[in-house]
Amino acid sequence: MSKGTTIRMWRRTIFVLLALIIVGFGAIVFSLARLQLVEGSSLQTRAVDQQLKDTVFSAQRGTIYDCNMKPLAESASVWKVVLEPAFITDKNREVIAEGLSKILGMDKNEIIKRSMKKTYYDEIKRKVETDVKDQIIKFKVDNKIDNGIRLI
Repeated sequence: MSKGTTIRMWRRTIFVLLALIIVGFGAIVFSLARLQLVEGSSLQTRAVDQQLKDTVFSAQRGTIYDCNMKPLAESASVWKVVLEPAFITDKNREVIAEGLSKILGMDKNEIIKRSMKKTYYDEIKRKVETDVKDQIIKFKVDNKIDNGIRLI
């Protein structure tokens, strides 16, 4: 009698293991089929776009010297000043516009208008030298502005 119970237990165990293996592989096959057949074209488009994306690297130029080894021209680091309008509140919008208009030499009303956009990124000035960048950082620290202005 005990032998019949053992054989039944083995058969049940084997049946449960086979069922788990079949369900597991079925889920994997289903996921692969869904990725290939349903989402295949959109994933392929995303992959091609990612692989063929143009990336621009700005060249680091060397220093140009005269015959006495005095530098005539040197490379300079420049920055982009970017507004993050989504993070600018109504109470600090006026302060930001006033400060940036003085530092960057731009129209205050234009900065206010651009700060009211519903975006997270609005480039307001390119190729800003390091001394202007330092003024903007000092302005941010003095006015306790954490978000809203970014230097890239």
